[in-house]
Amino acid sequence: MTAFLDYLPLLGLTIVVELGVAMLLLHSGPGKIALPLISLNLISHPLATYLVGEDILDWGAAEMAVMVLEGVGYAWATALSWKRAALLALACNGVTATLSLIIPW
Repeated sequence: MTAFLDYLPLLGLTIVVELGVAMLLLHSGPGKIALPLISLNLISHPLATYLVGEDILDWGAAEMAVMVLEGVGYAWATALSWKRAALLALACNGVTATLSLIIPW
């Protein structure tokens, strides 16, 4: 249970940061992107964390898989084109991946 409680702030920070990046890039409030972004992160973040923690994927491969999953999810769940959805996923995950290298957890 302690590991799960330690994990929740990481997930929450990822969602907050990625939502901020998405709102800046889309020039909109959270209305259009919040539900897809949160839903996708609730799937991709724990899955990637597990796969990296169990040495099934290395960090870079997990980040790439997350970007692809979220890009497809944004294109499917929003009115974004495939290109804009892919760029959004790249930007959001690029920022949080960089933060994960800077912030000592």
